[in-house]
Amino acid sequence: MSERAAKHKGVILVVDDDPDIRLSLEMTLRYAGYEIWTAKDGSDALARIEAQAREGEAPDLILSDLKMPRLDGLGLLDAVRRQHEQLPFVMISGHGDIATAVEAMQRGAQNFLEKPLSEERVRVTVRSALRERDLARENLRLKQKLSAAQPLVGNSPAMQRLARELPRIAASDASVLITGESGTGKELVALGIHANSTRASKSFVTVNCAGLPETLLESELFGHMKGSFTGAYRDKPGMLEKAHDGSIFLDE
Repeated sequence: MSERAAKHKGVILVVDDDPDIRLSLEMTLRYAGYEIWTAKDGSDALARIEAQAREGEAPDLILSDLKMPRLDGLGLLDAVRRQHEQLPFVMISGHGDIATAVEAMQRGAQNFLEKPLSEERVRVTVRSALRERDLARENLRLKQKLSAAQPLVGNSPAMQRLARELPRIAASDASVLITGESGTGKELVALGIHANSTRASKSFVTVNCAGLPETLLESELFGHMKGSFTGAYRDKPGMLEKAHDGSIFLDE
């Protein structure tokens, strides 16, 4: 990212065919400390992403309207996911488009905002989506750290006891409750249990429960079949199914 972008909390690409909404979002988010790029529709957004990539820059999050000419929000989401699987994407929808907005989340969007937009809700949603991205990156970092066989850090009696107990805990198929203050390494402990278990070669799946809307938590965990509810246009395996024969870490 350029030095110019590094001075901000992050770069947000705002995509909407309504210039008044674009300006309102730009002012709200710029005041909150973000650098803002704008585009008038999905095609314009893809062109902007490509142009900035040539300069070595990329957005940290896309905030896009659902209904737009040329290329709409779902089309933009699909195009972005093909090239940038982990790029946070938040959809903006009208009141009558909630089912489609839910579909967008099932196709990879982190969240959706309903019009009329609340400035506070916009800020909270953007902050949450970026935090979820940071957690995913940290999860990857921890997995890489674990694969390099680096031990838990700490020489205190509690940490030494934990290191001794990890293999014993991992030998069991019982559920494990890991408690501790934020940042103390609960996910690293979970990874350690997984790595020492007979499931080590299988998937380790992390679910950030606090980052999921209550209405979608059940669907994310257990999945759903096509047609089981409004907006369920295809079968979707749940996180528990993805973690089958492996381990699942329910964060928050």
